[in-house]
Amino acid sequence: MLTSPEFVCERVEYWWKRLYFEYIAGEGYSKIREQGMIIPPKVEFSNRMTSSLGHAYSFDGRLVRFNLKLMAVTPPERFDRGIAHEVAHVFVDIFHMKYCRHGKQWREAMESLGFEALRLEPVQYFNLGDKYKAACGCENGCYIGPIRMKKLIDRMDNYRCLRCNQIIKVPERIP
Repeated sequence: MLTSPEFVCERVEYWWKRLYFEYIAGEGYSKIREQGMIIPPKVEFSNRMTSSLGHAYSFDGRLVRFNLKLMAVTPPERFDRGIAHEVAHVFVDIFHMKYCRHGKQWREAMESLGFEALRLEPVQYFNLGDKYKAACGCENGCYIGPIRMKKLIDRMDNYRCLRCNQIIKVPERIP
């Protein structure tokens, strides 16, 4: 099964090894040996995340955390990219000894794995819990979760749609 913990752990190890050998082929071999990077990150599962597929903890225990419930509703073409996304964060951060976030080094790692270096999974792919329809420049609008909706109303935070890059306006409740 695609969303079993064993399968996710196998994919984490696979993407880690791909990055490892990619960097060995380049100039980073001595740096990799010094930092003991042959060991892939630990994998944990948590259902507390409500809008992100996973999270990387590079220097806090070399860990990637995933939400299996969200993975179950993620389209298959996005599933593996989400795992590679988090693994690339941990690998690149440790390799460069700093948080690289979604910067140049992380984008290069994602492209070396064969993925487009996209920053975030759009929230509208996930269909868990209450959702609110928001107005943006897209034809059908976009969907946001209750936490972002509350921030939009209470604090007047600005969020941009990941598809059209326009500011999301205060949403209406989805029945």
